[in-house]
Amino acid sequence: MISIHKLIYKHNVFDGTQRLYRFENNFGASVIRHSGSYGGNDGLYELAVIIWDPKDNITLVETDRYKRITGWTICYSTAITNDVIGYLEEDQVNTILSFIEKLDEFGNFASDEDAQAWEKFSDEL
Repeated sequence: MISIHKLIYKHNVFDGTQRLYRFENNFGASVIRHSGSYGGNDGLYELAVIIWDPKDNITLVETDRYKRITGWTICYSTAITNDVIGYLEEDQVNTILSFIEKLDEFGNFASDEDAQAWEKFSDEL
């Protein structure tokens, strides 16, 4: 089970799950695992770095077919990645969440030490 790391919402999506995280820097993550996600058929996770609406325009949308939270978008311009990251084990997801929490308001690492640690970690993915 993925640890609760500023988890704000969890729900079923398609034939799996989605978890949404939010940190004080206004970044977060969408972590999914279902048959259409990268690694989902192998029980692995896909992670997207997201940015939340700074005005907190967050809404739960419910229909007969699905539920979802609005107020966030995938962010393709951070020091973490310019895409989604798939085929992740649970511990890798938790490590990436810790790195996302260290981003500054522009999506860069606040310290060279964090940037170097990310580079080392991401080379092993």
